[in-house]
Amino acid sequence: MRVIYYNPNTLKHYSEGLRLASKLIRSHSYVDRSGKNNILNIGYDEIPSERTSVSFYDACMSCGVELWKKSMNKPITLFWSGGMDSTVALFSLLETKTQNQKLIIRFTKYSIEEYPWLYDKMCKWNDDTITLDQVSEYDLFRCFDDDTTMFVHGNNIDCLFGSSVMKRRPEAVDEHWTSIDDWDIIWNISGDDRASKDMSLNNNKEKRNHVMEFLNEHVKNSPYEVETVFDLYWWLNFSLKWHWLVYCYPTNYLNSPNLKSQNDFANGKDLQVWSIMNKDKKHKGTWLSYKYELKDFIYKFTKDADYRDNKEKIKSLVPLNRVNAYPHIRTKNGDDKLKLILDDGRYWYNKDDIPHDVMNDIWNWDKLNIRP
Repeated sequence: MRVIYYNPNTLKHYSEGLRLASKLIRSHSYVDRSGKNNILNIGYDEIPSERTSVSFYDACMSCGVELWKKSMNKPITLFWSGGMDSTVALFSLLETKTQNQKLIIRFTKYSIEEYPWLYDKMCKWNDDTITLDQVSEYDLFRCFDDDTTMFVHGNNIDCLFGSSVMKRRPEAVDEHWTSIDDWDIIWNISGDDRASKDMSLNNNKEKRNHVMEFLNEHVKNSPYEVETVFDLYWWLNFSLKWHWLVYCYPTNYLNSPNLKSQNDFANGKDLQVWSIMNKDKKHKGTWLSYKYELKDFIYKFTKDADYRDNKEKIKSLVPLNRVNAYPHIRTKNGDDKLKLILDDGRYWYNKDDIPHDVMNDIWNWDKLNIRP
């Protein structure tokens, strides 16, 4: 029995070091994919152990093939934001689909605003197996109960490349990672003041020491040596944010226990191996070059030099949050909020009492160094 989701605001079964480190990258679920710091028995996507050479293009094609195979002849519905991540997923799925497989591209007006050039091209595609499904921002994710299609998003492509620290602190990315201990503010590295509210780390030496102690141990679990600030933020995203991004749409946006119908494009083994094996291909020293591999990949299909040369990463979900299209993401402790989801499909809300035998089964007793 494994935990797929738990609400850290009501099931406070995590170490303080894990919580603080997760705040660094604004992860709302405290799950460590290295497996070293989970108090609950979490069913997370394990970090691949393989260390093989694979190109970014081939890795994307492999993920596309895997997803079409997993769809079992159902159509795939891709959430397309117009950003680099979902556009890579789009062309990967297009390139690997067979003649009869159907792709539904689900998007909003904000997707068109982010990449109008490609939207215009898509409108001219003459292919009965490709459907353009424009919906309102309020309806975008309200679809997971539809079992006639398999949903795909590209959230974790972001975790393959590191962090927006490249934009917020470009002068620091090549400094030794321990230099973050000297920063006045490290909690709102995303540029969002909300990230530092809970911590007030700026003046809290105890918390700062606590998180640095955790990081000193956690970097030892990285598949490659963490040397720089950029390396650190890559490892934190890759290990501590991954699980939350896989399931955030149904759990955090919709408060829904229906997790089986949605998939993350980057969950395939080959893209993760590519990220591990290509430490030097995340950026070329500037914010504009961040994710250049994505832009080069997209250019192969579009020949859109302007997008390749000038596109920057933006937070595509911000417009949805601004209009409060999914109010559940702003509430944490209500009785009707999800508390726990297990891999056998059972789930509980905050108002529910979880049976003692269930709690006993989901504890990671080895990590607690005790036995029931």
